[in-house]
Amino acid sequence: MRRRASVSSWGAGMVGVDLNFVLASDEVAWPSSSSLGASNWMATEALPPRHDDGQRPRNNAKKGTMEVFMTATNRFAGVHTALVTPFDRDGAIDHSALTEILAMQRMDGISGVVLAGSTGEAPTLTMAERIELVKTAKDHSKDMPIIVGAGSNCTKDAVLLQKTMEDAGADATMQVVPYYNKPTQRGMFEHFSAIAKAAKIPVFLYNASGRTGVDLMPKTIGALVKEHENIVGIKDANTNMERLCDLCLLTKTVRPQFLIMSGEDSALLPFLALGGDGVVSVASHIATSEMMALYHAAQNGDLIYAQKIAQKMNGLCKLLHSHPNPIPIKTIMASMGLLEKSFRLPLCALSSDEEAVLLKNLAEFAWIKQLKTRGLLQ
Repeated sequence: MRRRASVSSWGAGMVGVDLNFVLASDEVAWPSSSSLGASNWMATEALPPRHDDGQRPRNNAKKGTMEVFMTATNRFAGVHTALVTPFDRDGAIDHSALTEILAMQRMDGISGVVLAGSTGEAPTLTMAERIELVKTAKDHSKDMPIIVGAGSNCTKDAVLLQKTMEDAGADATMQVVPYYNKPTQRGMFEHFSAIAKAAKIPVFLYNASGRTGVDLMPKTIGALVKEHENIVGIKDANTNMERLCDLCLLTKTVRPQFLIMSGEDSALLPFLALGGDGVVSVASHIATSEMMALYHAAQNGDLIYAQKIAQKMNGLCKLLHSHPNPIPIKTIMASMGLLEKSFRLPLCALSSDEEAVLLKNLAEFAWIKQLKTRGLLQ
């Protein structure tokens, strides 16, 4: 049975990140305290400074006729957790656990969350369950943006999911590249165009060729951005920096506010350096403050600090993908008492030996605040 803990213990005093391990092992001269130097940040409980909208000011290009979509773009930049779907022992959605996880995410300053994605075991969710997820999240997230996976490899089904998630209260949807049927670039353009024409809220594209079997090319993405102003961004699960440069050039010259989000935690810093806008993260389930600190340091020009955090986080990113996602992250969260260790087939729990190795390897990350606060690491 998972351990319950009062969310009140995650108050303002817990916002600061314990990076003493990082600082102690570092021999590089740190930036001055006028920047985001270690001594300046560690002496306070706050994350690095944020602007009024919570994000770095971006290009103030003139707004087009669909002002609502372009204005909304700023609130979707940053670090968004690709949220797991907690199940109880009987396999039903555990809304109590979901509420607690959302509260912790919000208290640690996460930019937003993505529901019903691959990390959320979306293929196993019914339409009714997707609607329940959105409503629970909206009831407990306050002003935190909620993006919801609404994709399908059938265009008609994707349009229906889009409309249903809009009615449920989603702030934006994420539309995955059609999987298994391997459409052409033209076919993908027509697929996403049909969704965009039906959409009344912002739409994110989601490119993950390792999962879908086909790659949505930068030229096709650029054409979609030019054609549809309600396609406001993309989650690109790709670590090819040459591709990223092409993607930035072909989209941001058309619309500077277009958001390019990394789909890989380990690629956040290079994405930001080359013009990206954030990440849809798995690591931020248990390293919310650390991922937000990395994002803010990079956005505020403190490259040395961002590098140090990214280097220390890289091992955790590898560990979280040592088995198919979301098996490692849910196993760790279960050990922290945040949810039951419950999956829906075809995903299943690790063997006892595999779980022991996974949790033993967590000892390397004793500097991560949530692992210590929850008593998993001392």
